[in-house]
Amino acid sequence: MAANANDMFQKVSRSTATTLSAPGYTIGATSINVASTSNWPADTGITFGIDEVDGNGNRIAGTYNIFRGTVGSATQLANLTYVGGDANRNYSAGATTRVYILVSYARENRLVDGLLVSHDQDGTLKTDSVDSTQIKANAITNPKLASGSVTADKTAFGADTHFVSSSETTTSATFTNLTTSGPTVTLTVPATGVVLVMMTAIMFTNEANSAAVVGLSVSGANTIAPGDDIYNVSPAAGASATTTSSISKLLTGLNPGSTTFTMKYRRAGGVNATFGNRTLVVIPLS
Repeated sequence: MAANANDMFQKVSRSTATTLSAPGYTIGATSINVASTSNWPADTGITFGIDEVDGNGNRIAGTYNIFRGTVGSATQLANLTYVGGDANRNYSAGATTRVYILVSYARENRLVDGLLVSHDQDGTLKTDSVDSTQIKANAITNPKLASGSVTADKTAFGADTHFVSSSETTTSATFTNLTTSGPTVTLTVPATGVVLVMMTAIMFTNEANSAAVVGLSVSGANTIAPGDDIYNVSPAAGASATTTSSISKLLTGLNPGSTTFTMKYRRAGGVNATFGNRTLVVIPLS
C-alpha cells in the first residue's frame, strides 16, 4: 500500500536531518524541496518538523512548526499538511532552515488515536471491532478451521421441515390437496438456485392395479407443477398395498427468492388412495 500523509501509523528513522532547498516553503504549499530524503521512511506517511537556527546552531524562537506528508523523491517531500507549532509561516531555503523527522505530540497522539479505534485502553480488541464486512472474500478456508470447531448450534442452513400425521383419502385422479393440506414449506432459494427436497408418506390402495401417487408442487419465485414423484402400485391380484415410501429430489436452476414447496396427492386407477405420516424436508444448498 502506498504511503499516505493521513496514515495513522507512521514510521520514524535516525539521521533524517536535512535542510530546505529552493524555492523554500510558502504557506499553503503542498511540497518542498530538501537536500536529501536519505533514511526517511517512504512506505508510510511521515510527521516532521521545520525550524530555523542562528549562526550558533540554536533554534530561533517562534520558527518551529510540524507538518505531515510523504516522501516524494530523493529530494522532495510531498502531500504537505500543516499540523501545528508556533504558527504556520514562510521559510527561506538555505542551511539555516532545518527539516527533520521527530518524535512529537502530533505523531504520538495520531498513533494513539488510530489504536483507540479498535482497542480498549487495556490493549484488548474492542467488542465488534471486526465485523463481517471487514473479512475479505474467501479469507476463511477449510484448512484454517480446526476439526470440530463448527458445531451444530453454529450452523444455519435455512432448512425447514413440516410433518402431517393425518391419514386421509382422495378420489381425485389429478393432483390435489387432502383434507389436511401439505406438508408445506416456504423458504428463500439461495443465489445458487439449488434446493434438496425429501418427501415421505405412508401410502395405501385396496384395488388391483391401482396406485397412490405423491407429487411436489412449487410456487412463488418458482413455479413447478407436480409430477409422479412417488408411485405406489397395488398388486395385480387385488391385495391391498400399504408402504412407507420416500424420495429425494435435487432441484437446480431455480430463481432465488421466496418459494413454497407443497406435497400433492392423486389416485391412479381404482377409486381412491390414502396417505398418512406425510413429511416434507427442504434444504437450500449454498
